[in-house]
Amino acid sequence: MTICSDCQANNYVQCASCGEAINTDIYDGPNDEPLCQNCFSNEYIVCDNCEMVIANDDAKETPDSGYYCQNCYNDYCTECNNCQQVIWQDDSLTTPHDREYCQACYDRYCTGCDDCGTVIWQNDGNCCESCTSEHEDVEDGGFSATRFQGREEYTRIGSKRRYGVEIETHACYQYSDLFGTVAFEAKEDGSIAGMEFASTILYGDAGLAEIESLCKFGKDHRWVVNGSCGLHIHLDVSNEKTEQLKAIALAYYLTYHAWLKFVCDTRIGNSFCAQHRTDMQSLESITSFTKFARLQCRYEWFNFAAYGKYKTFEVRLHQGSIDAEEICNWIRIHAIFMDWAANKTFAEVKEALHGKDTNEQFDFIMELCQTGLVVSV
Repeated sequence: MTICSDCQANNYVQCASCGEAINTDIYDGPNDEPLCQNCFSNEYIVCDNCEMVIANDDAKETPDSGYYCQNCYNDYCTECNNCQQVIWQDDSLTTPHDREYCQACYDRYCTGCDDCGTVIWQNDGNCCESCTSEHEDVEDGGFSATRFQGREEYTRIGSKRRYGVEIETHACYQYSDLFGTVAFEAKEDGSIAGMEFASTILYGDAGLAEIESLCKFGKDHRWVVNGSCGLHIHLDVSNEKTEQLKAIALAYYLTYHAWLKFVCDTRIGNSFCAQHRTDMQSLESITSFTKFARLQCRYEWFNFAAYGKYKTFEVRLHQGSIDAEEICNWIRIHAIFMDWAANKTFAEVKEALHGKDTNEQFDFIMELCQTGLVVSV
């Protein structure tokens, strides 16, 4: 069938599939060939993400019953390694053997260690191997954390975001006396002469009190920190979606030099807390934060890589300290700043911080943290 001159004059075209003459409801095929509505519906579909036209047989169904092309499916979706259900990559949960499970399979087979919260298989008992052998660990020089059970009070910290802290020491006299009394594990670290004290998951004002208890013991027993020691904090971002994670990442990327004003000059250029090697364009183009995190270096000052393993962001910039007020203020200021960024879009964070000089950004952070607003996360 061909289009007569009268039809051509009235802007009719011929459907590339069935040959029907059409001048309304004209659809573009994958090679921009004209198709009638019936032929397009029977043979093709539009990717819900990138809007590319794809053959029905090549379309991949998403967890929300939409359809993606193969490339978008690979970027955003995965399959549960146990039941093969299609899930969003950002919703996948990592098992003890680094397999990706859906929420239902994770809840069925995995649990958290009663003492430290580490993910373990349910049939392995209530505690991870480290906590099960905690008495033996004391003999080897370290010990595991006691379980933390705090109250839901957030007046001092100003944020409901969960957190953790790692305190490195050069000398920590009589630290073994703390065994069984604090929500910190003591472990060796090759980069320091003393022990590293890593908390279990903390939250609220009670978490700050737990830190103060450890630091008081350290002060009373003349603990020492030096230039080789660092203070690292983890902030929980497990409930954030990709766009929120990108907004937080941008906020920290843009304010690196402002955060340097809070710490000693010795932290500048330190290989264990290096400046980011990514850029704003790369952050904006992220489609899967899990994939992005797995490609990052853990020794950057704001450690994106921690997200891939713990679903946290780690701030590694601060010098070593056993000053409880300093440590608690450092946690508080980051929790509030992160809450602010998580409640903004990428564009809003950029508008608020991009182009401001270091002093302006510093003042912005300080003013933000003066409010102390509690934000549910």
